[in-house]
Amino acid sequence: MNFSAAEAIASQLVMEIVSDPQLLGDLMQSSGVSGADLRRLIDTPDIHPFVMNFAAQSDALLVDLAQRIGAAPQDLAQAAALLGGPGHHLWGDP
Repeated sequence: MNFSAAEAIASQLVMEIVSDPQLLGDLMQSSGVSGADLRRLIDTPDIHPFVMNFAAQSDALLVDLAQRIGAAPQDLAQAAALLGGPGHHLWGDP
């Protein structure tokens, strides 16, 4: 997977999360981000790793979100690792 494909997956997740009040609330609660902060973040490239880190919190959430956007869970995991960069828990061993 390349960076552009990972960003495309992250963009799909952004749209899915903001369209679902429960998911949006979960994202805000788990990250501690306020609505105002999220509105500022949403128009920046920083939203992609932010959303992917949320998606990668648990296997169950990753699988659910993958199904919602019609992607394979491993594609979400690869995108999360790629956008999170070295040091991300899905990146692999150093």
